[in-house]
Amino acid sequence: TATFSVANASAIDVVLSGEAFSIISNSDSSVEIVFTPTTAGTFNGALTITADGVVTETINFSASAILKPEISDLVAPVFGEIYVGENATSVATFSVQNASDVEVELAGEGFSILNEADGSVEILFAPTTAGTFNGTLTITADNVVSEIINFSATAILKPVISDLVAPVFSEIYVGETATGTATFSVANASNVEVELSGEAFSILSEADGSVEIVFTPTTAGTFNGTLTITADGVVTETIEFSANAILKP
Repeated sequence: TATFSVANASAIDVVLSGEAFSIISNSDSSVEIVFTPTTAGTFNGALTITADGVVTETINFSASAILKPEISDLVAPVFGEIYVGENATSVATFSVQNASDVEVELAGEGFSILNEADGSVEILFAPTTAGTFNGTLTITADNVVSEIINFSATAILKPVISDLVAPVFSEIYVGETATGTATFSVANASNVEVELSGEAFSILSEADGSVEIVFTPTTAGTFNGTLTITADGVVTETIEFSANAILKP
């Protein structure tokens, strides 16, 4: 609003000039002006007041317009699935225009910021329990525009193979057979594979947590075998065992 005082006049005229300015309302002592810029820059205006067509005064003024900050091209970090106790990193990216100050804020259990750069934030995922974890990265430009990147990550318990018990074979004669059972426990795994190595040994049958092994020697001697148990292709344990064969009288 521009204000002024006029004395000893019966007629008052006001004229506004200047790009992006227009008059909303006016009275005998004030003029309300609206500024509506369509481009960035500094704009100059002038309000000319004329009293009775003989006395003129001018009020000069200016206003500035800047481009509003923009946040775009949001890309969420991708972590996939990892084991509890391990960690993974991924990068969130974004673009910011028309801003001099950019702030980022991370929220979500199990997540922390590893480092920041223009347009990117490297995030660390370090879960201590199993489950699905949700995170949000909030980007704020010049304290006026904010955008949120939502993301998630999953942590699972690592497979564990324990309680290993080797098969026990009695001493047998060459040409005869004996069986022994290897047992074990597997936790937190959806797929378990077993592999047997060793001359004269073969797998007779398999069940959850046990493998029945047959010993069929064709010569006399001590034979060593190894049973390898692999859980989900990531955790492996071995059971070592042996058996003796002697010549029959």
